[in-house]
Amino acid sequence: MASVRVLVIEDEAIIALDVADIVRNAGHEVVGIAATEKTAVELARKHSPHLVLADIQLRGADSGISAVNEIMGAMAVPVIFVTGFPERLLTGKRVEPAFVISKPFDPDLLRAAIAQALHTVSI
Repeated sequence: MASVRVLVIEDEAIIALDVADIVRNAGHEVVGIAATEKTAVELARKHSPHLVLADIQLRGADSGISAVNEIMGAMAVPVIFVTGFPERLLTGKRVEPAFVISKPFDPDLLRAAIAQALHTVSI
């Protein structure tokens, strides 16, 4: 598979670096790591990622869900939520994401979800 641009939205530095390492080791490019909604949206606009990996709860009152909603309003991009709070997504009240990985996560599971998400995207 061709190298793709991946945006990581995660406010915990150690987790963000771990996710970024997994992405890079899979042969993809990390276009940025965002710890806030504003930074996530700015990086997405600047780099047009092929994939977004997002946490739900960000620093302060920021929300990965809000950031993803804004990003998806501007571009069609698959999203994988990597979160300690999967119940906040799986409510049946809105369109639910195709990929939700609970923290702590298995790196092999994340790699498989990335491959699956990108399988349906033409780059």
